[in-house]
Amino acid sequence: MLVKILKKIMILTVICSAVFTSVAGCSGNVKITTGLKDDVIFKLSDSRCSLPEIMITLINEKNKYEDDFGTEIWNKTVAGKTMEDSVKLYVKERQIYLEAMYMFAQENGIEISEEENEKLAAAAEAYYSSLTDSEREKLKVSKEDIQKAYEKCLKAEKVYNSMTEGTEYEVSDEEARVMRVMYIYINTASEDSESQRAKAQEVFAKIQGGADFYMLADEYSDDDIIEIDIGRGDMVESVEQEAFQLKTGEYTDIIETEKGFYIVKCVEDYLPDMTESNKNEILQQVKNREFLEKFNPFLEKQQLDFNSKVWERISFSDYDDIDTDTLFDVYSEYMADFLQF
Repeated sequence: MLVKILKKIMILTVICSAVFTSVAGCSGNVKITTGLKDDVIFKLSDSRCSLPEIMITLINEKNKYEDDFGTEIWNKTVAGKTMEDSVKLYVKERQIYLEAMYMFAQENGIEISEEENEKLAAAAEAYYSSLTDSEREKLKVSKEDIQKAYEKCLKAEKVYNSMTEGTEYEVSDEEARVMRVMYIYINTASEDSESQRAKAQEVFAKIQGGADFYMLADEYSDDDIIEIDIGRGDMVESVEQEAFQLKTGEYTDIIETEKGFYIVKCVEDYLPDMTESNKNEILQQVKNREFLEKFNPFLEKQQLDFNSKVWERISFSDYDDIDTDTLFDVYSEYMADFLQF
């Protein structure tokens, strides 16, 4: 559950990127400072995030990546950044946004019940007990640090739910419909458009003659993907419009776009399970927008002081002897009855 909460926080970060950039990026709201103590990684207005609090999250994230991709992942680069820098940036932005949501919860009188607080304490005790003495010492983390981190996550969820609980939006089957298609794409970006048009016409004639669509796609398409499940907004608009008019077994005419020609065949015109899942996603997007309408004005007012000197000194290689990766799992186990995010 905590993983879902943290993912949601990052989705919200992307949705309101212009506002978030003004707080966590490089606008006048941000002070890159050396004035904070070394045990404080940032201050968001009057709220502080301690170094141990962000370190326990960062090292758990590091170890999760290594569980999934191996230690060689840190030798990779993405968009000119090392994977280590990318993960550090992800955790930094997520932590700042979480802090802001926690502050928003405080301002709106969001409280934690006695039962919830007991569960938070038990979760913090369980996770803290899972750490070795050397891990605790190296991360300089206390049980109180862990409980505070868990409390912030719970309050972030509760304020989100409080602000969106009255959301009413009826998502129709047609709006959310997911279908399965095969398609052939003839690229005109790097080839002569007229010769590619002739190629598309040749392929289309073969389809009309009864040739196997998949085999033709495998032979002629300039895209590695042949079969795909799509919802609205997943393909080029003109292609999507034609595709969603198809019934199972039907195919489109040649569709011309700026970058090439498409021919689409409908494999299944309605995938019920995926459509239902997409309904939930659409409703979640509506809730996100509703939350941000209330949250963004608060976020815009915040002043961030970030301790870049300390942050830049953190190197994953210094923590290779720390194996912990269950911070999120323990929280989810103990707080499952209270989580709805």
